[in-house]
Amino acid sequence: MDLPSPPSPLPDEPPRPRRTLLAALARIDGWGPLAWREIQGWWDLGPARLLIEPGDGADEAGMILVAPDPAPDLDPVVVADGVLRRAWAGWLARPAVMVATLFPDAAIRPTTACWINGGTVHLRGTVTLPMRGMTIEVKPVRRWLRQLTAFARELPAMRADLIRAARTVAVARALRTALTAHGLSAFLAAGSRLVPGGRPLRVPRALARTVDLGPLGRHRGWGIPAGATALVGAPYHGKSTVLAALAAGGDDHPPGDGRERVVALPAARVPSDEGRRIHPTDLRRWFARLPGGSARFATERASGATSQAAGIDQALAAGTPLLLIDEDTAAANALSLDPGMRALLGRDGSGTTTLAELLPAIVAAGRSVVTVVGAAGALAAAGDRIVRLHRFQPAEATARARRLLGPAPAPRPWRPPRRMLVADPEALFRQRLFVPVAGSPDRPRILDAVVDLRRCGWDLDDA
Repeated sequence: MDLPSPPSPLPDEPPRPRRTLLAALARIDGWGPLAWREIQGWWDLGPARLLIEPGDGADEAGMILVAPDPAPDLDPVVVADGVLRRAWAGWLARPAVMVATLFPDAAIRPTTACWINGGTVHLRGTVTLPMRGMTIEVKPVRRWLRQLTAFARELPAMRADLIRAARTVAVARALRTALTAHGLSAFLAAGSRLVPGGRPLRVPRALARTVDLGPLGRHRGWGIPAGATALVGAPYHGKSTVLAALAAGGDDHPPGDGRERVVALPAARVPSDEGRRIHPTDLRRWFARLPGGSARFATERASGATSQAAGIDQALAAGTPLLLIDEDTAAANALSLDPGMRALLGRDGSGTTTLAELLPAIVAAGRSVVTVVGAAGALAAAGDRIVRLHRFQPAEATARARRLLGPAPAPRPWRPPRRMLVADPEALFRQRLFVPVAGSPDRPRILDAVVDLRRCGWDLDDA
C-alpha cells in the first residue's frame, strides 16, 4: 500500500476552454482519421480537466481525467480505488466511446489507472475514437465528454462511501497488526463471506477469539493460532476456499467484498510445479539421495515432489512467516508416506523425509503452516490443531482426529534453509514462469501486447 503514485504528467500551460474543443469536433466531423489530432491537448471541462494524448493509431488516444480529490483527508490509495470503482459502476460500464482502463480486482491497492496527486484525482485510460467507415464520427465523443463532466460533478457525493471504505481498511490493517500480539497467524471475522454469495462464517466457541481494537471496535472471529493447523473435510466443504481467503489475507478489501476482516500474516501458497526448473538448491533435508546429489540439486524438469520441496524451502528462506499448502495441488509423496509404502520402497523410500515429519521443526523455527487435507491422515495428525470444515463452517476436531488418525509421524530434525544465490539473472523465469519481453523499456512488448510505461512514474532501464 505504500508504493509511490506516479507523478503528474500534466502540461504546464493553462487548459483550453471546452467551447474550443466542441468547435474542433464540429469542424472535423466527417473528415479522415488523421483529423483526430485536432482534439489532442489539455482541456477545461468545468468541474474537471481532460488531457487527450496521441495513441498508437490515428483513431486511438490516451486520456487523463483530472478532478478535485473528493476526500483529501483520507488515505489516497483508498480514495483512488473508490473513484475507479465508481467509474466502472457508472459511465465506464456503458461508455459512449470505447475506453480501456484497469478493472479493479478484489483488493484495494495502488494502481497507475487512478491515483491522487496534489489534491487532485487522476483517472487514466485509452480511448478508441469512433469512425464511420473511413470518416470521423463526433457524436459519440460529445456524449463521452458529457459523461466525464457528469462523473466529475458526482465525485463530492462519494465522500460518505469513501469514509466507510477508509474505516474498513483501517480495521483490516489494525487486525493484521494485532495478529502477532494475540499469537495468531490468521483471523477470520464471524459473518465473513469467503466467496461471493457464500454463507456467512459461523465461529464456534472452541475456535473463537476476540480482538479489541479500541476505537475501531471489538471483533470476534475464528483465530488460527501460530503453529501448524490442518483443515480437514470432504470435497466441496470449504477447505480450499478458506485457504484462498488466507492467501488474500494480506490484502485490504473494499466494503461488501465479504473478506474485509479476513487477515493473515504474509503468506506463500506453495503448490507442486512439476516440470519447473530448479537451480542448485540444498534439498538434503527432504531427500538423502537425488541424481547429481541432494546438496546442490538442479534440474531442468523437476518432479512433483522435488518442486514442492524446493518451493517450500525457497519460501522459508525468503522469510515467509506463513505457508499455505493444499493437498489438491501438492505432490502427495512430499506430504506424507505411510509405513507400508515406505517399507515397499525399501532403501529408496528410506531416504525421503516428508512435510508431515518436518512440520514440528518448521513450527519450532517460528513459522506457521496451514494445510488442507482430505486424504493424507499423517499430515493432519502432525498438526498442532485440526479443524473440520463441514458445509463451509469450521468445527474443532483435534481430539477426535487424534483418536482416529493415531500418532503423528516421528518428527525429523530440520534447519532453516539458506538462500543460494546464482549468477543467472533468468533463474526465476524459465519454463512456464518465463515470459519473453522485447522492445524499449518504456514500451515493452510482452507476448503479443505492448505495455505503455511512459508515465508509470518509475525509472526504467533495460533490465
